Amino acid sequence: MEMGLFILAPVVLAAAAFVKQRWLLHVTAAVHLLLAVQAGLAAARIARVKVWAEGFWYLDSLSALFLLVVAVVSLVISLFAVGYYSREWRRGELSGRRLAEYLFWYNLLLAAMYLVVLTANLGILWVAVEATTVTSVLLVGFEAKRAATEAAWKYLLICSVGIIFALLGIMFLYFAALPALGTAGGGAALDWSQLAALAARLDPGLAKLAFIFILIGFGTKVGFAPLHTWLPDAHSQAPTPVSAVLSGVLLNCALYGIIRVASIIRAGTGGGFVDQFLTFFGLFSIAAVIPFILIQYDLKRLLAYSSVENMGIIAFGLGLGGKWAVIGSLLQMANHALTKSSLFLSAGEVVQVFGSKRLHRMKGLMAAAPGLGTVFYAGLLAITGFPPFAIFFSKLTIVYGGLQRGSYGPSLLFLLLLLVICGGLFYYFSRILQGTPSPKRFLTPRKENWATVLVLGLPLGIMLALGFYQPPVWRALIGEAARIIGGKMP
Repeated sequence: MEMGLFILAPVVLAAAAFVKQRWLLHVTAAVHLLLAVQAGLAAARIARVKVWAEGFWYLDSLSALFLLVVAVVSLVISLFAVGYYSREWRRGELSGRRLAEYLFWYNLLLAAMYLVVLTANLGILWVAVEATTVTSVLLVGFEAKRAATEAAWKYLLICSVGIIFALLGIMFLYFAALPALGTAGGGAALDWSQLAALAARLDPGLAKLAFIFILIGFGTKVGFAPLHTWLPDAHSQAPTPVSAVLSGVLLNCALYGIIRVASIIRAGTGGGFVDQFLTFFGLFSIAAVIPFILIQYDLKRLLAYSSVENMGIIAFGLGLGGKWAVIGSLLQMANHALTKSSLFLSAGEVVQVFGSKRLHRMKGLMAAAPGLGTVFYAGLLAITGFPPFAIFFSKLTIVYGGLQRGSYGPSLLFLLLLLVICGGLFYYFSRILQGTPSPKRFLTPRKENWATVLVLGLPLGIMLALGFYQPPVWRALIGEAARIIGGKMP
């Protein structure tokens, strides 16, 4: 398997962006289609052979799962961008130079995210996560408006502090491994396989300190409360495709770093210490966003706070521990990535219809744009966990895992918090969807683009299909990834 293709292809696309031609949008989508196919083939192979490692690269079921999510979500966003930016090009709102800038930073961001999940080394992972910060900051401020620039600076400053914490944590982890390494040391000491082999011999005090720093550092990028303050601003001010990348993929890349380190610390010190922190951050992240979801004025900020909630759901399941809760968390990660990317892309179209991000100016979407309204409604049902969408089963699996482990109180609190958030989302979405469209001064007349509607429905179709049937390869991949998180490397 040529893992380098996942890095090389986006880098070549970034270099080609300066041709400054609209057809590069189509080329970008085609290349990411090929990468999605390659990711699927790699995941299918890893489900059989368990692990593939060669020098710089490392791919097991856990990294293959994240690789597949990055590739599929990137494909959906790239397909959407063809119509989105072509429309702006035709209206004269997007120059060749601006398009080149977008494609350049977008593809470099994807290359960095692929590197996060494919590298064999924790130190290189840190460099890749930092690269995602630099590239995504420039995309958040792409529209060069005052609010977007402020959001980009806020994002850069807060996440840079987090990245420093993560670096300190990695240094502590290295020193925790030194007694077992002896004179070996070197950069290879931070390889996943090396750290896993030494897990039981790590200095427990330094290992726990390392996990705290890495959890805070990468947790800032994930958006765990109270470290999430950059996230609503960045997600709401970024261009529509960038918002989808941030919520659907970028948060998961930082989460991947936490999960990897947590599995090593869990194997070396026992699960109790790691699980307590993950459970706390998970429940606190869910609870902290409730006031901001119940009282909200901006559609994209509403979705951003929902992303914080879902990162909390994943962390909570991981903290519960046990086979089923961890499987539920991994399923939730994949399901949320696909669903939220569709919702953010749909939200961008909704904003185009009503000419505003303000929720009180949105009414009658089903009447104004039936196709878009249908997809938007399906996205609401999916993200809130209504059957038969796959998120229903991932949340149910987390609760089942918690009850099986005897965590009755946390599981009940988890369910109550989700019900409150579900009510808030339904309140705002029902106002957007129902009724008669707002006065003409709030409505931008436009003909529905059914190709765009189809792209928006693609990830939701996958969620619906996975709610009815999960292929054996998918089940094997998730099961093996859960085993790795439990502290057992293949």
